[in-house]
Amino acid sequence: MGALRYIPALKAIIRRRHPGTKILNGEFVPGLDGKMRYFKPIRMEMYAAMAEMLCAWHRDPGLYLCMESHDVWEKALGWSPGHRDGLSRYLDERVKRLMPS
Repeated sequence: MGALRYIPALKAIIRRRHPGTKILNGEFVPGLDGKMRYFKPIRMEMYAAMAEMLCAWHRDPGLYLCMESHDVWEKALGWSPGHRDGLSRYLDERVKRLMPS
C-alpha cells in the first residue's frame, strides 16, 4: 500500500492540468526525501483502516507499505520488516508460501 507523495514543483502542474481536483487539499508536509506527503498520523490511520478492511476480506493479504518508515509500519500494521533485508526476506517468504510445490 502507498499514499500520494510528490515533488513540490508538481503541485502547480497538477493544479494547472486538473483545476477541479481535490487531491491536493489534504494536509501535506515535506518529507525527509523532499517530497510532499500526507502528515504521518494521517498515513498511519489510513493504512491501519485499509489493513483492517483487507484482513476482513482475507486473513493474510500479505500487506506491504511502500516508502514508509519502521514506525509507520509498526503503528499501522503492528509489525515492521525492520530494514531492507527484512523486507526482501518477508517478500521472498510470501512468494515461497504461495507457489505450488
